Amino acid sequence: MPDVHAFPSPDALATAAAERILSALREALAARGRASLVLSGGSTPEPVFRRLAARPDALDWPRVHVFWSDERCVPPDDADSNYGLARQTLLDALPIPEAQVHRMACESGGPADAAQRYADTLRAYFDGAEALFDVTLLGLGADGHVASLFPDDDAVDAPNGWVMATEAPPSSPVAQRLTLTLPALNASRLVLFLVAGASKREALRRVLRPTDPEAPLPAARVRPVGDLAWYVDRAALGDDEGPDGGV
Repeated sequence: MPDVHAFPSPDALATAAAERILSALREALAARGRASLVLSGGSTPEPVFRRLAARPDALDWPRVHVFWSDERCVPPDDADSNYGLARQTLLDALPIPEAQVHRMACESGGPADAAQRYADTLRAYFDGAEALFDVTLLGLGADGHVASLFPDDDAVDAPNGWVMATEAPPSSPVAQRLTLTLPALNASRLVLFLVAGASKREALRRVLRPTDPEAPLPAARVRPVGDLAWYVDRAALGDDEGPDGGV
C-alpha cells in the first residue's frame, strides 16, 4: 500500500512535511557529514519552504547542499523561476553557503548544454560517493506530470542519464525546461510528494490506484530506492480518505 499521510489543510500538510524533511536531513548529516535536498517548483512547496525558513537553528544548514528537480528556462529573477521562489521563501533566510546552492541555470546557452552542465554538477557533488539524494521533494501536476516529465513525452522513458532538456505542453507559460530524469528522481533515500487541492484529485487517484498499470502516469513511475511518502491534504484525497487518514 502507498505510504499516504492525509492532513486536514495545506497548512497542516506543510507543518508535517517540514518536520519530516528536517528529520531526514538530520539523519543524513549524522550518517555522512553532509546532506542533499532536492527542491521542487509549483505552489504547494511554498508554505513548506516558509516553515523551514523559520527554523534556521533547527539544523546545521551550512552542511546542506540544495538542488532542483526541474526548472523553467527563465532568468533567476523571473516570476516563473523555481529557483526564484525558493530564494525568496527559503534560501535567503538560511545560512547555506552560496556554493552549495546548485541552481539549474538554463536561461542562456541552450537547454541541452544546460542539462549537460547540471549533470556535471551532480557528478562533481557525488564524486565517487553513492549517488543518492537524501531528500527529494516532488509535486504532482493535474495531468500526472512530475518535475518536468510530462505524459506522452519520450523523456519519461529515458533509460539513463540524470538531467534532460524537455518541453512543457502548449498550455504552459514556459515551454523549455530542464528536469531530472526518472533514474535521478529514484536515486533518493526519501522522496516526499506534496499534493494539495481538489485540482490534483483525479491525478492523485490515478497514481495511487491506477486503472491501467501498463500506462502509468509519470508520477506513478517514481519508485525510489529508499522511502516514498505522499503528504496530501483532504481536498486532494477526496473520497479516497479512510477513517485513519490513509487510503
